[in-house]
Parts: sequence; structure tokens; C-alpha cells
Amino acid sequence: MSTKSPLNDIPEFAAGKPLEADPLHERPAYQKYIYLAGPMSGKPEFNFPAFHEAAGQLRDKGHIVFSPAEKDMEEYGDDAPWMSDPNGDIDDATAAGFDLNEAMKQDLTWICDEADAIAMLPGWEHSSGARTEHTLACCLRLEIMYL
Repeated sequence: MSTKSPLNDIPEFAAGKPLEADPLHERPAYQKYIYLAGPMSGKPEFNFPAFHEAAGQLRDKGHIVFSPAEKDMEEYGDDAPWMSDPNGDIDDATAAGFDLNEAMKQDLTWICDEADAIAMLPGWEHSSGARTEHTLACCLRLEIMYL
């Protein structure tokens, strides 16, 4: 299963610009732009395996998925040592160059600008980041999926 988001093949998305609708290539009615939210800090390998599995399942159903785990791998490289931390220690990741403020800004911006729905991984209730993403999705009246 590929962990690379197909959205990053679109130059505008890769540059952080909002995607414009293409009236000649409208997406199917069933297809949604889904943000994947869940616990990361404090979980082995920052819960990346669960994010990869859920992203793959949603893509198999035809959806476009934004996974923060995939975004981190693309930004920091998929071999960044902190990503395999058995404790998911955010302080170690920060010391190694991970920028939590920038990550949250990018994630919340994608939810505001692109998402039709948000998919919540199990345990999201115990994550301050995932609870923030959930609250934003509620405020924006996005569809919320509980996986």
C-alpha cells in the first residue's frame, strides 16, 4: 500500500494552494475529500500504521484522503528516526526538527479549505489534536465518520 497522497501530484496542492473545482472533471457523487484524524503523540510509531491502514481503506472506497502521517513522511522523509519511536514521544520529535505548530496549521487549513468529511480513528477522544480537528469539523458542519 502506497503512503504517498495522490493529492501531492497536483502542483497547486503540493504548493499549499486551494484546489479549484474542474467543471470538466467533476468528481463522482460518492467521492469525498476526507481528513483523517486520530491520536499520534504517545502512540507507538506515532500511530502511523493505523493512519496508513485507514487511509488505504478510505481510498479503496474512492475517496481522496489527507493523512497527517503521510504529510509528515513527505515533509520529513519516511525514514526520520523519530517516526519509529516506540513511545511516540513528541518532545523527541520536536528535538529532531518536527514543528507541531506548523503541522497543526497545515492540518487545520486543509480541513477548512478542502475537507467534506473527517474520519476519526479509535482513541481520538484522548488526543488534544484530534479533539481540536473534530471540534473544527463540527463547527464547519462537515460529515464526521467514526472508524
